[in-house]
Amino acid sequence: GHVAFHAEAAAFLAADDDGFALHERADVFEAHGGLVKFHAEQLSDGVHLMARGHSAHDGAGPAAVLLQVIEGERENLVRRKPHAAFVHDTEAVGVAIEAEAEALALYDTLEMGIPVSVSMEDVHGSARALRVTADLATTLTDEVLPSRRGTLALNVHEPVGVVGAITPWNFPLYIALSKIGAALSAGNSIVLKPSEIASLSSLRLADLAVSAGIPEGVLNVVPGLGPEAGAALAGHHDVDMLTFTGSTVTGKVLMGLAGASNLKRLALECGGKSAQIVLPDVSDLDGIAAEIARGILFNSGQVCTAGSRLIVHRSVRDALMGRVLAHAAAVVAGDPLDSRVDFGPLASAGQYARVRAYLDLGCAEDAQMVFGKEQLAHPPAGCMLMPVIFSDVSKSMRIAREEIFGPVLCVLEFDTIEQAVEIANATPYGLVGTVWTGDLAAGLGIARRLRCGHVAVAGAPGEPAEVSGGSFEPHGQSGFGAEGGARGLRAMMKLKSLSVDLGAAARHLHPACGIP
Repeated sequence: GHVAFHAEAAAFLAADDDGFALHERADVFEAHGGLVKFHAEQLSDGVHLMARGHSAHDGAGPAAVLLQVIEGERENLVRRKPHAAFVHDTEAVGVAIEAEAEALALYDTLEMGIPVSVSMEDVHGSARALRVTADLATTLTDEVLPSRRGTLALNVHEPVGVVGAITPWNFPLYIALSKIGAALSAGNSIVLKPSEIASLSSLRLADLAVSAGIPEGVLNVVPGLGPEAGAALAGHHDVDMLTFTGSTVTGKVLMGLAGASNLKRLALECGGKSAQIVLPDVSDLDGIAAEIARGILFNSGQVCTAGSRLIVHRSVRDALMGRVLAHAAAVVAGDPLDSRVDFGPLASAGQYARVRAYLDLGCAEDAQMVFGKEQLAHPPAGCMLMPVIFSDVSKSMRIAREEIFGPVLCVLEFDTIEQAVEIANATPYGLVGTVWTGDLAAGLGIARRLRCGHVAVAGAPGEPAEVSGGSFEPHGQSGFGAEGGARGLRAMMKLKSLSVDLGAAARHLHPACGIP
């Protein structure tokens, strides 16, 4: 059952120096104490310690707990249950998540400031995605290969083993579930280290998983700091694969740890600097402006795929910019616990300082801050940072090349398609991009030339494309390794080739029988 909400957790969060404004409001936690429940075996040195099926004892730090968990994982692999039954259990986790959606959404809102209206959508989207992944796992098949007569040749896929996962704070539940769903549906066990800024929803998820039928020890959650718990996970010789979502700097460190240990395989989704290219033939500037604004303001710009660069043809620049500015001015900012609010604070004091430094940098680089400048002199309370739009940005500026991870839009102009492509590719990152055009041929031509893992081509806003089970792989310093869909599941499996001499096998089983 549920474990009662710990008063110590409220005290820990309220005292967190790196927290956002709500962390100072212990009354929020007390008021919702009947709703918010989380499972923590121990709170030690300001770090949550919990592993489902493994407790932290004697003041052990998170790295020590994590090592204990991994040592037991070889006995916890899901081959203890038929794969079909295990997939059924994974689907049952999705049902359990839906049943506790309100509490899970509140965890993420309280910890990192995402508006509760958004976190509720996030929880339901997470449950749907989990069920899609589990269903997809039942469709995967092995391969029979061409071979000489009397031989059976196969390519089969087996679970990779123990998967380590390190997740960020911007969408705590959704990203954790995307990794958990793929790992478990592929037949692995998993050790998850969520961000120390936002770990409660992952902790509760471990409980829900066991209640839904996932064997104890198959899903483990061990929060802690990156240099301690994260490094231990990446460098452990019994972890067969590491999947990570976070910064490029951390991704590079993990590559070194993985190589120095057991050469474990990696899947890295790191930083992004996504482009929104607008060609002059577009007609619905109102709708496109709304989508561009949403692309940079959703979750206060704390999205790896945020459309942080608007690359617009000079002939439609002014008309489009006026509309985007209007949307930026219309955000409803405030307490993320208010369901009417659609724009919340940044996740932590550290993140606020980082984004604020980029605002100073942009001004120093002679970009023009055409929206949001007043907050430089009179900043809002806490970690709230209102939308910022820079114009007169060149592709060589750092604010145009580096990931800011906040509600900051950089506007660049072009005259030719060649210039648009050159500007879009003038960054080391390569996650996603968008091309707005009424000319399908031109849009596809640009899309093929962009160095990123996914490109959307559209003439005007419409219903989101319904792609079930689609796969995606970052380019450049945004990382590598397929995620989502069948390819994402296969990435968490290892390939084995089998060949069987049917004649020898038949003679062994039935000596009187031969294979011609």
